[in-house]
Order: sequence, then C-alpha cells, then structure tokens
Amino acid sequence: MGFVMEWISLVVHCISSVSYTISVNGSSSERFFPQRGLRQGDPLSPYLFLICTEGFFALLDSAVQMGNLRGVKVCRGSLAVTHLFFANDSIVFGEANEKGGRVLLDILRHYESASGQKINLDKSQWVGGQIQATSANSGMDKVSELIDQSTKTWKLDLISSRFTPLEVKTICCIPLLVYTSGDKLVWFADNSDMYTVRSGYRCLINLHINDSMDTDYTDFYKKIWGLNLSPKIRIAIWRFTKEFIPTTVNLFNRRINQSPICFSCGEVPKNFMHTLLICGLAKNVWQSIGVDWSNVNVNMDFYTWLKLVFQNSRHDFSEIAATAAWALCIIKEMRELNDKIPAREITMNPIWKPPQEPSVKVNFDTAFKITSRYSFSGFIIRKNRGLVMGSETIFNKFVSNSFTAEAIACLQALDFAREMNFTHVQMEGNSRTTIVKIKQVLPDFSDMGTNIEEIKIKASSFQRISFHHVDQ
Repeated sequence: MGFVMEWISLVVHCISSVSYTISVNGSSSERFFPQRGLRQGDPLSPYLFLICTEGFFALLDSAVQMGNLRGVKVCRGSLAVTHLFFANDSIVFGEANEKGGRVLLDILRHYESASGQKINLDKSQWVGGQIQATSANSGMDKVSELIDQSTKTWKLDLISSRFTPLEVKTICCIPLLVYTSGDKLVWFADNSDMYTVRSGYRCLINLHINDSMDTDYTDFYKKIWGLNLSPKIRIAIWRFTKEFIPTTVNLFNRRINQSPICFSCGEVPKNFMHTLLICGLAKNVWQSIGVDWSNVNVNMDFYTWLKLVFQNSRHDFSEIAATAAWALCIIKEMRELNDKIPAREITMNPIWKPPQEPSVKVNFDTAFKITSRYSFSGFIIRKNRGLVMGSETIFNKFVSNSFTAEAIACLQALDFAREMNFTHVQMEGNSRTTIVKIKQVLPDFSDMGTNIEEIKIKASSFQRISFHHVDQ
C-alpha cells in the first residue's frame, strides 16, 4: 500500500513488544509475549483493520472504474452498491455469472498476496439471485388510500411516511383528475404512452446495446466524453461514430434522396469516411494538421479511424482532430443547405390581436424547473381594447415535465376565467403540443393526458370557447 519501512517497523514494534499476564484466582501468571498478532480488544487493532480494509476497498474501486465490477442498484437512478464492510465480515455484490465470479476471485487473490491474509472459503458463501426492492408501504391495499377524495389531491404526509423521497416525488407528479375516470394501460417507452412498433424496436435495440457493450467501446466513449470541448462537439463525434448523420448514402438507403451521389465531388461514397475525411478539401485539412493517413483505407469506418487517432496522439491533439471533424461536417452541411433553401423575407412575429366582442382573450404560459419538478403558471385576461381584466401567477409542485406544466397553466387559466364569470373566451398559448392535444378527438394517454381531459370537460361549461397557438 506504499507505506515507508520506518512506519512499518514502528507498527511491528508496537505489536511485538507488548506483553500480557493472566489473572487466575487473584494471582497473576508469568508475563508472556503474543506470537499471533494482536488480541481482541487491543486499542491498536481497529486502526490496523481499517488500513487493511482500505486496501481491499481500493481493489474493488479499481475494478469498478475499469468496468469489471458493476454492483447492484435497488432502483433506477440510484447509486450502485459494490460492497458492505462490517467489523469482521464483508459483503461484495457483483454479476451472478462466470465472469463476475472470476473478477471477484482475482480481487481476493490479489488482496491475499498483498496483505498476507488468507480468505477462509469454508466460512465464505456465494449467493446468486436478483435484488428485490421493498418499499415501506406494507399494509397498503389500494392506491386510492393515498388520495384525498374530497380535494382530489395526494395525501403528502401519508405518502412521505411510507415511501422514499424519490418515490414521493414520482408519485406526487402523477396528475389526478377531478372528475371520475376509469383506469387505463399506458406504454412507458413513448411520449404518447401508446405502443408503436417503432418504440418497441427502440427498446430491443437499447437492450442489445447494453448487453453487448464491451470494455473496448466503453473506454473509447469515455475518451470522447472526457475531451475538453463543447458538449455539442462531443455529441457530434458520438453521432459520427454511429453514422447518425444525414449523408447522401444514408438518405438514399432510407429512401429520402433519389441518388447517393455526393453533391461536392459527384462520386458515390462507400461509407461515412468519404464524407468527412476524403471528399473535397477534407483530406488536405487533415494532412495540414498532421493526421497520419498511412493506416486509412476505403473500407475503414470512422470509429476505427478515430480510435487509431486517439491511440497514437496526445490528448490535446485528439481534441484538435475532434474539432476539425465537427467543423468539416458543419461546413459541408451549410454548403448543401445554401444550395437547397431559397432566400426568404424575414417577417416579424405578429403583435397581440384583440378578441372579437363579447369575448375576452386569455394568454397563458409557464416556467418549468426540471431539477426540482416545480413550475410557475402565469396568465392574463384582456378585452378587445387591451384592457386588463385580471392576471395571476401560481406556483406548482410535483410537475413531471414541461408539457405537463403547459397543460397545468392552461387548466389554471381556464379556472381563473370561469371564476371571473366570463362566458366567451379565447385561450391562447405558445405550446403547440397542448393546443393540438386539446383539439384532437382521440383520447390522450401521455403524462399530460389527465390535464387535457379535465380541460375539455371544463371548457364545455363556457358558452363559447376556442383554443389557439401563438409563437412566443
């Protein structure tokens, strides 16, 4: 562990110089020296134990950093637990397969050789299985027990006493409908909460990627995220390695373009390397900054090429290469866009338009903070001459996302107009998603669907009402 010999000699002297006597029937025995280390209860013992345990912890932490030891999580978003240390016992968590077992055995053997201690396998136990998280909600039979039926709100005190803080925030972010509505099944992997083949395919792809991701890929992408560059450049490089970029070949394969021919040189590229490294002035740019082209061939993909650059170059040069790749792609896209997009006149956004009498116009908007799940709703009511009839801001807790925050603002603005006894109302907001969902006839199964349904119900109480989208 790197201790100097003087310190080690001092600790050994403390252990070997101590002597003991045993009191038998009131008489002390002869003095003797221990031959097998410290006895239990010696004040020096726990400190030496902590030092040895620190070495074991360093081996486990090194395995975690290298991706060999993953640990377990009790829920999504929680920290991974790799070990628990007690006075004379240790629990290590890992993958319950052959690879996980080998990793743990290698760590134990390394610890034995470094510390001189021997693991007692007869007193050790291997346990395989899955971790099941158990919440402190025993005795709960129905979700309705957590809802105040008189106010149609969550019983925050009861929920806080039976669930973890993360679970409390997640539960309270679920909107409750004031009017009676039946339960419904929703699909978690799509914003519409309805199953589609596309969303199911994404789930399968993500599972395949997580299962097949090896250490080589992990180390490579750690280097990308570790570059001292703007996030948009790092994300662009990640997209390049996956070829998530609208090249002529990709657009042709997806049947968006009629031809795969490159706009710059008129050739048919074989892969993404042509677009970013070979076409036009790109190759001259790379050669001018000192990139070695001896290992490049037409069949090499961008991931393999960039991996060679990272391996054979300094860290600061890797940042230069990544920036050059991003800049070349931006320049190429701008050239193609200039040829495709016609010039247009710049028009200013229209000013506020007054409503027709006897209607009033209600403008609503919201501000949402994702870290705390808070939102602020703001709305104002004006007549046709711009006279302000009323305005208000409301602070909201436990809001799941920005779309739900917009729907809540619209709902609260609707309640405000109804409290002021207006019967002819024009609702106007800058959330196109909210306005579209309010106007559609089909039921909405998204997170904001409960609020949308309540808006439709309350809107029916007005003699005349309309919903409009306006740019911000």
